Amino acid sequence: MPIDLNCTPEKAIRQPAPSVKRWLIVLLVLISISGLLTAWLWPSGVSSQTPLFWLCFPGAAMISWLVIFVLRWVIYLAPVFNADGWDDTRQQDIEQDIWRGQRSMVIHAQVVHLPHAIATASISAQLLMTDGISLPLQVNNATQAIIHQARFDSITHPLEQRLEKQLKALLLNGPLQSAFHQLPANSELTILLQTNLDIATFPERLAPLQNLVEKNIVAPLRLVFAQGDGLGFIDNWLDNNEDEQVLLVLALNLSTKEIDGTSDAAVALLLQGNVHQPWEGIAYLHRPEQTHQDLGMGYALQQALLWGKSCAEDIRQIWFSGMGTTNKAENIFSQAAIQFSSAGQHCDIDLRTGDTEHVSSWLAIAVAAENARSSGSPQLLMNVSEKHPLPWFIVINPIFK
Repeated sequence: MPIDLNCTPEKAIRQPAPSVKRWLIVLLVLISISGLLTAWLWPSGVSSQTPLFWLCFPGAAMISWLVIFVLRWVIYLAPVFNADGWDDTRQQDIEQDIWRGQRSMVIHAQVVHLPHAIATASISAQLLMTDGISLPLQVNNATQAIIHQARFDSITHPLEQRLEKQLKALLLNGPLQSAFHQLPANSELTILLQTNLDIATFPERLAPLQNLVEKNIVAPLRLVFAQGDGLGFIDNWLDNNEDEQVLLVLALNLSTKEIDGTSDAAVALLLQGNVHQPWEGIAYLHRPEQTHQDLGMGYALQQALLWGKSCAEDIRQIWFSGMGTTNKAENIFSQAAIQFSSAGQHCDIDLRTGDTEHVSSWLAIAVAAENARSSGSPQLLMNVSEKHPLPWFIVINPIFK
């Protein structure tokens, strides 16, 4: 479940300590009163050079003041011990929440296939180039209008066949297969398979794809298929799974209609949670943080930086995804009102690739991880979508800074 430090109870209410200055004034007043009473009541025939005289003045006043002063401090200190215990427990809870919030996953392998990319490698570099990836022109067969859309193949082919083709291409990637074989034999591999199939209405359509996955992962692993969606799945995974458990994300979006500003995309990510001594990996994926309406975007962004053990000055590249070709990302991000003085030109991935729908968050993670490894610097990612209109923020750090 999401970690909200804002829900932490407040510190214990403490009463102010007794004022020494006021109590010294009280002592002077008591001594003065004691002196007046002693002078008035002392017998005229009795010498004032006796111990009894000095006991009456100023001894009685000072002893009375000391007893009252000690009692006042006892009354003050009694709730202080309870308050200290409350504050210590509160601080321990905060430290525990921060420790839990800073749990991370290691990205061991990433594969990105885009129909309009020059090559499957260095996708991040292509996105940062001025003349890199851009949506090609297509003719809408129904209206004959010119649209910007990128597709792997014709939408006239059956969607299931197209998905199987792209899914197999992801799984047969050399580095990904090598990463499978580095996992301990018979270890559990959880698979999150996301496609644009209508599995809510026709769940049986997912079975052939799951069979294809099982056939193409030849390493001796126990495969378990999970259900989930986007960055919220990662947030829950970090809390509900054992250390060093492995997750494979397979996300595919293939167009079924000719829509301007959209693109096919296929992404694979091999992740391992809470690794203490990672074998060779690409980057650390830290806990994502979603904006809450009552707390604001700035709070969510600061939380994401805290989970990523980074500050604004550490971030070298900022990525936006999920907003399509509307070019609204900069305006949304500016609402956080946090300056990133060391970050270069922000990159809106969707402006370059087109809207990849549910793949957008995974595509951004893969791209940011690749850039984190090549640049050796922390990356910040913001993802917004129609399904999740409140922005998500996530920090990705290189394995070795």
